[in-house]
Amino acid sequence: MYDLNHFAYITKEHQTNNHYCHVFCALTRELATEIILTLGQAFEVAYQLALRDKPPRRHHDNKSDDQKIAERKRYVSHVTVQLSDT
Repeated sequence: MYDLNHFAYITKEHQTNNHYCHVFCALTRELATEIILTLGQAFEVAYQLALRDKPPRRHHDNKSDDQKIAERKRYVSHVTVQLSDT
């Protein structure tokens, strides 16, 4: 059984290039759902602003999608958080 009172997200510190997993426990499942939806909206707004402010690309990238994914995987660390059943 899943404990739906817990939620998490990952952030990146640009100065050090470190990634951090933030895990929280809300008092109720409903509160956790509300927080998750609010965080999702905030990240979507930030993403849209970043796209808007991003300078246009100046060169054509000939790399395949598989090559791009493989390169990005070097910078992603796997974080596993085990929740108790109680």
